[in-house]
Amino acid sequence: MNEPHTSDGFERGRGIAPGTIMAAWVQEMAAFFQGLDGAHLVSSGEEGYRVDGKPPVSDSDWAWMNSGLKGSDCVADFNDPNVDLATVRGYPGEFSCVLGRPVEAENVLETNQPTTEQTNQPLITDHSRMKLPNFR
Repeated sequence: MNEPHTSDGFERGRGIAPGTIMAAWVQEMAAFFQGLDGAHLVSSGEEGYRVDGKPPVSDSDWAWMNSGLKGSDCVADFNDPNVDLATVRGYPGEFSCVLGRPVEAENVLETNQPTTEQTNQPLITDHSRMKLPNFR
């Protein structure tokens, strides 16, 4: 799977609790993949969005990531019995944040360490990239 989320505000705009649609999809797909070959590890390839409203770190620029806006809840997805690994992607310099602030690079780990502790999953970070100033 790869970065499961809805369009911004999709569920709320329809009166559905954020995270519901994607959690059902992740459950269905993880079970499908495990049914094909239970000898391989399955991951949902998350960006780390949650719906609990807790700010990921003290930096308010990142608060939206846990507001349910994206319709994805990595905590619920990582708790699925057919998901073997907690994978998150970090894109420092993206999401309208300013590159160079140490909080950005640390955000991926700080945000997701408690998540993996809650779900008892190993954490793998992948797809990392940075936007550098004046880089073309």
